[in-house]
Amino acid sequence: MAGRVEGWEFRHRFIAPAVAALLICLGAASVAAAQATPAESAADANPGFTKVVTVVPTTQWTDTGIDLVAGDRVTITATGLISSPSDPTPSIAPAGISGCAASVLDPLFGVPCDSLIGIVGGNLPQPVGASRQFTALDGRLSLGPDTTLFGGRSGSWTATITRLPSGLVLAGNSSFVNARDIAAWAWPGSIVAAQMRLTEDSSFTGVPWQPYGDASTFTLSSGDGPKTVYLQFGNASGTVLASYSASVVLDTTPPTATLLSMGRSAGSTLFRFEASGADAGAGLETVRIEVRDDGYHDENGLYPAAGSWVTHRLLPRHQVIEWAGRPGHRYCVRVGAADKAGNDATPAGLGADPMTCEVVPDSAVMPVPWAQSRSDARQTGSTPYSGPTTYRVNWTRDYPGLGWIAVGLDGLYVPF
Repeated sequence: MAGRVEGWEFRHRFIAPAVAALLICLGAASVAAAQATPAESAADANPGFTKVVTVVPTTQWTDTGIDLVAGDRVTITATGLISSPSDPTPSIAPAGISGCAASVLDPLFGVPCDSLIGIVGGNLPQPVGASRQFTALDGRLSLGPDTTLFGGRSGSWTATITRLPSGLVLAGNSSFVNARDIAAWAWPGSIVAAQMRLTEDSSFTGVPWQPYGDASTFTLSSGDGPKTVYLQFGNASGTVLASYSASVVLDTTPPTATLLSMGRSAGSTLFRFEASGADAGAGLETVRIEVRDDGYHDENGLYPAAGSWVTHRLLPRHQVIEWAGRPGHRYCVRVGAADKAGNDATPAGLGADPMTCEVVPDSAVMPVPWAQSRSDARQTGSTPYSGPTTYRVNWTRDYPGLGWIAVGLDGLYVPF
């Protein structure tokens, strides 16, 4: 009544016992796989990566979009709640209904009712529940509730699926790394491996065998650039059973960030910051402009403690922002950048300075909309402003009796 196929028990409540027996004899049954519905997550199922899929209870199968290869190691964890046909309130977790299971004649005997199950291609459905790890067969993975009653149900389960293919995965399958020591995952799949060895030498000259372990740390050779790592699995006597390779680019050089200009319109509190970044290795990921408000000066021209840096405009290119300050406040700006390998540039102001600061004169006028007078004491809104450029700004302002004072200004963002 219960057997195993590559670590998955082949039992399923949907199939009549006589039909199930025939399917087991044939060893390759197709059980409603053609009825699979598209998954709601559009993420790619990359090897060594995780994909999140929403499983709905209103159809037998939800297509995960993941094509498994025999030998892949797959881990599934699931959360969420679905409802039963008789109760519209979602209350059933992926583990199913406790104390409810199929009869001894059912192919999924012992599996809780309404629990999460899965199917790979034309193979037989298998229990999943709240979590499951297995070695896969060939085929597309679909998930669904262990039931034949789909009407009147609501809610959903969220299934997190991690696929590790046979072979070698470096640094979580990243294209770039910024350190020589990286994670190396080695999975032999259906091969029974006792030993393994990793090297950047494709001939494996002088490379000793080590006991097999799926997770290890490998140290890349020095020097930025592409690196290829080779893997061999072997048996206890040192016979090579399978060989693989994987590549990654080492980039330890940070990008550069440049504050090109910091200008303020005459007689206005409106700043204009222009910045750019560059990277010759993995490529530029983002350029950021950071602004700090040090507050209003006292009668001696002193300022309170330095304010906090606020990041604005994360873009992978040359950029400009405009920023509405307040009269009498001191503002500092610096520019940073990050590359695709995770390296971060040293923050820079104008020239060789780590930041550049300027005090807004007390006589400076705030731009529209703050210069407009109102009769109420406080206003909050979002207003378009047309000047050298056109943009929308979120604002909050007070009128304490002496004139409008801007509080909680959101930076005025203008793409270059």
